[in-house]
Amino acid sequence: MKLMILLYSLCLGVFFAHAQDNVQNNTIQNTQDLSHTHLTQDSTKTLHSLGATMSFRDLYEHADYVVKTVIYILLLFSVLTWCVFVYKILQYYFSFKMIKNEVLELEKNNLDYFKTAKSQSYTKRLIAAIEKERLSTKECVLPHKKLCIDSLKNRLRLIIESTAHSFIAHNKRGVALLASIGSSAPFIGLFGTVWGIMNSFIGIASSNNASLSAVAPGISEALFATAFGLVAAIPAVLFYNYLIRLGINFGLQMDQLVTRIYILSDREISQMEHA
Repeated sequence: MKLMILLYSLCLGVFFAHAQDNVQNNTIQNTQDLSHTHLTQDSTKTLHSLGATMSFRDLYEHADYVVKTVIYILLLFSVLTWCVFVYKILQYYFSFKMIKNEVLELEKNNLDYFKTAKSQSYTKRLIAAIEKERLSTKECVLPHKKLCIDSLKNRLRLIIESTAHSFIAHNKRGVALLASIGSSAPFIGLFGTVWGIMNSFIGIASSNNASLSAVAPGISEALFATAFGLVAAIPAVLFYNYLIRLGINFGLQMDQLVTRIYILSDREISQMEHA
């Protein structure tokens, strides 16, 4: 009988101890959940307050001098990109228009029109180079007249091709600048980002405050530099590819113009051979 009472008392003690542990665990869990809820609410409030106060102007004003220098460089790159693009577009527009009109005039087999024309067209400059070479060549006489004329034709062909290549190279000037900006701007922006994040970590270490309100402004300023890098780089790459395609088309049209001029010049020289 005493043994049964002892076992019963032991079971009651174990039951009450287990119940007390459960109560303590539930209390700790509720406290942790409540703390986590308050922390989440505080973080959410901090995010909303940061979103309401941090504008582009605020990001710029609070940025480090190195980050500001990076932004100035990227702004300069962006302005250069648009200036080069607009200038080259206008240049190619007038070049295509000029070549089209000259090809139509050459189809009439009329070289004299360009010899007396006042405008400095591509054809007039090509004809001027041809005439300069012809005047510098001694008159072909027998018995080496045919050999002399063939040599003149070869020289004229080289002069025409060289002059046409100079026209193409002239229209390509400045396009390489867009490639340089497109390839370097993201890395310059990345440098500003790394510098800004580094300063943020230094500020956290000195203030012993790792809350979101302390970290977010510095990281936002750092990412601001990356955004400027992309704004400068993306248009530069797109404009570069577009201008390269225009340059290829300009080269093809210049080949048509040169071929037409060479045919007419060869015809005039052949008439000299039979004269």
